Amino acid sequence: MDGTVLENLASILDEQAEVYESLVELSRRKQRIIVQGGSGEFEAILEGEQALVWQAGRLEELRLGLQQQLAGHLNLSPEELTMSRVLERCEEPMGGRLKALQNRIFSVLGELGRLNEVNTRLLKKSLSYITAAMEVLNRDQPSNVTYTPAGEASASREPRRFLNHRA
Repeated sequence: MDGTVLENLASILDEQAEVYESLVELSRRKQRIIVQGGSGEFEAILEGEQALVWQAGRLEELRLGLQQQLAGHLNLSPEELTMSRVLERCEEPMGGRLKALQNRIFSVLGELGRLNEVNTRLLKKSLSYITAAMEVLNRDQPSNVTYTPAGEASASREPRRFLNHRA
């Protein structure tokens, strides 16, 4: 198997792992901000995440190109090529390096998925609190008690005008 292609693959996988680890760190920071309620830093984190996701996409395109080259060397289609098949035909120490990178990426992506799930739940809960507060501030309040011709009290409802638009 072509050692240069394998070396390039390992290099790209290492870069991908670093990008994913950076995303995990940003997700942890984002979680702290969601809990503490800091919106300014939250926007900066989202911009950082966007840049890292773009970088991860660029690296994935490079990895797919190397996957096609490796598939050609192994007489497989790119769709049939898996890391397990590469590892079966790969000599040490490269096999161990690629296996370690595979495990690192799986671990980091698992952590990123868990953090994203927790952050999503926290954001939904925060949004429900905000929605409830907005409803309290905007609900109709009785005002101007008047009397009907029969002498019964009748309260007309006017919208509360504390806030003049919805979030």
